[in-house]
Amino acid sequence: MEEVMINDLISDGILPAIHAHREDDDSIIIEWIFPDIRFGLNIEKDKKESGWHVVSKQIAASGPLYEVVS
Repeated sequence: MEEVMINDLISDGILPAIHAHREDDDSIIIEWIFPDIRFGLNIEKDKKESGWHVVSKQIAASGPLYEVVS
């Protein structure tokens, strides 16, 4: 099996780019936006305020990140 790096898939236009930006409060927002679905993380100074989200026409879900990653 051939190893494929995600950067190669993004560079080749197979996957969309991952977007990240810093907010005024120094939190970081990371989003991976596809035509029909969006995945996101917000990383906060207080890890209990960090979270994740998934949004599409069929689903809208979010939750605290500390329950997923310890």
